Amino acid sequence: MSKAGAYTARVIVTDAAQGEFVAHWMVKDKGYKRIAVLFENDDYGLGLKDVLAAKIPANGGQVVAVESYYLGETKDFNPIITKIRALKPDAVFIGGLYNEAALIAKQASDVGWNPPIFGVDGLYSPALATLGGKSVEGICFSGFFHPAATIPMVQEYVKAYRARFKAEPGTYDAFAYDAMLVIAKAIENGGADRQAIQKQLKTIKVEGVTGTNIFDEHGDVRKNPMKLTIKGGQIVPSRS
Repeated sequence: MSKAGAYTARVIVTDAAQGEFVAHWMVKDKGYKRIAVLFENDDYGLGLKDVLAAKIPANGGQVVAVESYYLGETKDFNPIITKIRALKPDAVFIGGLYNEAALIAKQASDVGWNPPIFGVDGLYSPALATLGGKSVEGICFSGFFHPAATIPMVQEYVKAYRARFKAEPGTYDAFAYDAMLVIAKAIENGGADRQAIQKQLKTIKVEGVTGTNIFDEHGDVRKNPMKLTIKGGQIVPSRS
């Protein structure tokens, strides 16, 4: 795993960790063995593709197709959809963002194909349901924040955010809040200079609205994703 940097710690779990989580979810938890992988052709998508290519077989599944597209450029997914549909995958993994995921789901639905679709937190946006409508119903993805979570700290944060900004907090709002909490705690414990903060980040443990923030030797956070899905046009926790 690549290092974040000597003076860097990130409160967002790496794509590699999320990809591994979703591979296990699809194959072990859901029982889908034949997986088609679609990914945006950039560092983000390529990284996810590589993780899925390794972790799907490691969990007992098979990658039956690997197809790329270009972020913001590919609009017609029908050639890809036709190609992978013929291979009869049990599920589709999309290594990209919500805009393209909505297009893929909608264009697949338009030709009568509605496979189970999975992704990571790049799919986490209310715009996914707005753009995809009924075609994105049931799409599953990993995430680390949900405003309806019953955890008291989350509810206090959501209440304060709504009062101040007159809007709903998103996942990256929550990550930013946790980053502030981590820095504040490090300064409180050891002082405000960079060496003191760096030293604190090696051992610090901070409860946040996206989970417990504990960092490894590379500065990467270790916390467990949530399973989320689209139900009734809303992002909700998945029950399986």
